[in-house]
Amino acid sequence: MLKKLKLLLRNLLLSHVTPKEVAFSFAVGVFISFTPLLGFHTLLAAGLMVLLRKNKVAAIIGVWINNPITLFPMFYAAYETGLFIMGEKKRELSPDSLMNIFNLGKEILIPLSLGGIVLGMVSAICSYFVVCKIYPIILHKKEEWLHRLRDRHEHP
Repeated sequence: MLKKLKLLLRNLLLSHVTPKEVAFSFAVGVFISFTPLLGFHTLLAAGLMVLLRKNKVAAIIGVWINNPITLFPMFYAAYETGLFIMGEKKRELSPDSLMNIFNLGKEILIPLSLGGIVLGMVSAICSYFVVCKIYPIILHKKEEWLHRLRDRHEHP
């Protein structure tokens, strides 16, 4: 997974995509990562970016925020948020029940989806602004590195 992520980041840095487009696509991926559509996040993000003619790579990187390590905390927070919004009492939720998400029923899936939408929107908005600030810095560092590399080859 780490090798795939490095390859995606490399491809993104080599593309000529604006920081705002990268930020938008990444934010959409982050939003999708909060949905309970396990197994379809990457496909959904890539397909949506094709329809919107935006950057698939940045969206996929955003989706991969949700991974086996972050899955339970993200979904648990979404579930709790959904229950809070609905004004309902806390129910028992375990990692095993989240892994069988399509068998959970509406008593868990509805608060999980509602909370996922809310937390996904907040996370997407925050990630948009963070990427808008950070991506130009990364691009500048890349250009400095390429310039030093060219200088070494021209003046050995």
